[in-house]
Amino acid sequence: MEQQWQFDMNIIMPGDEQDWMHGNAEAAKKYGADKYAIAQRFQPKRILEIGVRAGYSAYCFLSACPDAFYLGVDIEYSKYTPYVRKILSKFANVNMIIVDSQMINDFHFAGGFDMIHIDGNHDYKPQFRDMEMSIRNLADNGVMVVDDYWINSTVQDACKDFLIKYPQYQAEVLTTINGDLLITKKTK
Repeated sequence: MEQQWQFDMNIIMPGDEQDWMHGNAEAAKKYGADKYAIAQRFQPKRILEIGVRAGYSAYCFLSACPDAFYLGVDIEYSKYTPYVRKILSKFANVNMIIVDSQMINDFHFAGGFDMIHIDGNHDYKPQFRDMEMSIRNLADNGVMVVDDYWINSTVQDACKDFLIKYPQYQAEVLTTINGDLLITKKTK
């Protein structure tokens, strides 16, 4: 019988145990397993993440797809950035851009990204802008994963308005711990 992948609680940054997932180890394990399962389902070769924080999602995505190219974008958090680099150091294709995503207009990445994870600023305007900028960089068969859809009404509002503005895209809500919203291009 195949053993299911489990989130390694040892990768949680010392001192972050109570802040992340409110110190709930079972919630942390579920979050990690959810992110791993999403990457496992889509098998992205190129991943963009806006809002890296301590790198837990990135670790899960890359555990599922260790050969994927990963680009993380986040504001410099002195206590997080060195730790992110440390826990992702076992993966070969990791790059970080330390910048506010609101200051970027495009990534100009040839071929686009197969998976884009949006987990940055959850205020309406920055959330909508991150989604709008990201969709221009999504590969034709790619998926945009919006984190915290169930637990944040502002994220929900931005997603609903995004789907109205861009009717060529469709959404699927996953029953993950925080409710991930998957956005893909409609097929004809």
